[in-house]
Amino acid sequence: MKESEIFEKVYALFNLQYGDPRLLPYIIDSVNELAVNAEWLTIENYLKDNSDPLFLLNRALLAAHCSRQKGFDASKTDELLNNWADALCQLLLKIVQTTKEYDYLVQQILNYEDFLFYEMRWSLNRKQIACQIYDLRGID
Repeated sequence: MKESEIFEKVYALFNLQYGDPRLLPYIIDSVNELAVNAEWLTIENYLKDNSDPLFLLNRALLAAHCSRQKGFDASKTDELLNNWADALCQLLLKIVQTTKEYDYLVQQILNYEDFLFYEMRWSLNRKQIACQIYDLRGID
């Protein structure tokens, strides 16, 4: 599958033209909205979407794609990725606090994609969320 095919849906989700440099900030806002304000049914509908339009999985592909787009402000990359990690941590905690049904997804992100190691250890808030998740589910 070509990269353009992977990204067409996410650009369409936000009514953006392909290559629009605002994509990553829109995704961050959406993940944050899910984590902070969304009702569980909204979150669950997103989690059931196998195409992952908000790229909870394969974040590296999204970051690489966005950084190559004309007009993307590379000086804000670290800030955007930190905001994304903060929002995703909040969302993962909300999922774990609500149900065990998506533990496989949380485990995939935390362990198999090394989000726990590469992202969660860099801020006190994320470390605390990691501890809360493991208090709820154990080390496994």
